[in-house]
Amino acid sequence: MMDEGLRRAFCSDPLWDLNLTWYTDEPDFTHCFHSTVLVYLPCAFLWLGLPVKLYEWRSSTSRQIPWTPIILARMFAHCLLILDCLAQCIFEWTATPERPIANILAPLIFLATFALAIGLEWQDLKNGVSSSGVQYGLWFLLAITSTLTFTSFVRFPNDHPVGESSLFFIFYALVIVEFFLVSWASPPGKYKEFKGK
Repeated sequence: MMDEGLRRAFCSDPLWDLNLTWYTDEPDFTHCFHSTVLVYLPCAFLWLGLPVKLYEWRSSTSRQIPWTPIILARMFAHCLLILDCLAQCIFEWTATPERPIANILAPLIFLATFALAIGLEWQDLKNGVSSSGVQYGLWFLLAITSTLTFTSFVRFPNDHPVGESSLFFIFYALVIVEFFLVSWASPPGKYKEFKGK
């Protein structure tokens, strides 16, 4: 069993509390659950789907997808999410010395995942993959898990500092925008032109 001091350093409260989630008139998840399970689940989906993407690129034809406004908007939203995660990292590091490790890890994991997502999007464009189930799965799961956290921020505003709330609301809005943008498949790829052919 994990040492109590180590557990408190990682999370400020238990991962699961039936008194908070079930035996109450206002159910919610613990802070630990919000900053671990609801973060790790969608991110793990993308990382575990990476071998599928590698296989998909290997078997793709020599087509390239042209840039469209939807693709540009997706890339722009990715970049804004990365900037928001960087701001969350800075906020968590400078907020208070007692911040749990899980609160600091969450934006770092999101940062790495969004960097991977933008790299996958770029490779999909280069390899002519017009839609990605792995990317859609990430944003679908992230929209669901972020909505659960969003409701907690709205219902219990005094549990979160103003800076943390502001950064999360921006994050949530961008996740929902990204989910809608990824719902549209890219146009079919065009064959790459080679010199002299």
